Amino acid sequence: MSATQLKLIAGGLVLLLLLWGGSALFSRGSDSVRGSLDLRAPAQTDVDSITIVKASDTIALARQSASDWTVNGHRAALASVTELFQALRDTVHPELVAQDSSSFTRLQVDSAGGRRLRLRGGRGGKPLLELIVGTRPTDFQSAYVRRPGDNHVYLWRG
Repeated sequence: MSATQLKLIAGGLVLLLLLWGGSALFSRGSDSVRGSLDLRAPAQTDVDSITIVKASDTIALARQSASDWTVNGHRAALASVTELFQALRDTVHPELVAQDSSSFTRLQVDSAGGRRLRLRGGRGGKPLLELIVGTRPTDFQSAYVRRPGDNHVYLWRG
């Protein structure tokens, strides 16, 4: 190999390194995904009713007193209600899995496949928390969730 060829190869490598460095510098942060789901689950004492709606099926929990809840008019186990609130508080930080409404059907967070979870409290049944919950068939401890009107879908482990 001649000296001229070695200089051309070295120049080509320097050019590639400069292009790679410039690309890394100018594309910084462009591949990051933004979004967060802050649940801020209300305290059990602040909630008067919980509804879970899917299509024509509705589960309605209503607080009768501090230690008495009913579900669809029947007495509910306080331990199960407490477990629901514990699950809302004890979740790992949700992971963003989709940013577009085209994913809603696949993740079952659309109006047909999702369950709408509503927690209401205070005077006039003020909405405290509202989520659309989809299922995750491979893991019973997690679900896909999104807020109504939001295109971001999160994997919620709890």
